Amino acid sequence: MISGGRRIKLRKGLEGARRGKSPGFSQIVWLRLRGDRFAMAGLWTVLFLFLVSYFAPVIANNKPIIMTWEERLYFPAVMGLAPFKWIVKYPALRTLDFSIVKYDDSVALVMPPIPYSPYETDLSE
Repeated sequence: MISGGRRIKLRKGLEGARRGKSPGFSQIVWLRLRGDRFAMAGLWTVLFLFLVSYFAPVIANNKPIIMTWEERLYFPAVMGLAPFKWIVKYPALRTLDFSIVKYDDSVALVMPPIPYSPYETDLSE
C-alpha cells in the first residue's frame, strides 16, 4: 500500500512524464521502487552482494593483491577478473611461484585476507 506522501511523489513523477509522452513501464516501476524505502534497501543489498561475489576471487586467493617486483607495480589477483584478463597482461608473472616470492624481502606485496587456491594443496599449514 502506498502512503499519501509517496503517492504524491509518484503522481508528480508521472505528471512530468505525461507532458511529453506517456510513461513507459520501466519508468513507472522505477518510480514505485524509489518510493518504497524497503525496496531500495533490498536493491542496495543485492548490488552489494553482487560486488562481493564478483571480487571474491581477489578476497580469497593465493596471489598478492598488490605487488612491487623489479621496481614495477603489479596487480596479480585482479588479473583473473573478467574485464582485466583481456586488458592486463603480465607475462613475467605467469611462471612466478608466489609461495616463494612472498618470503622474499626485496618484494613488497599485500596478500589477500583468505589465502586459498583451488589448484594447490598444502597440508603443512
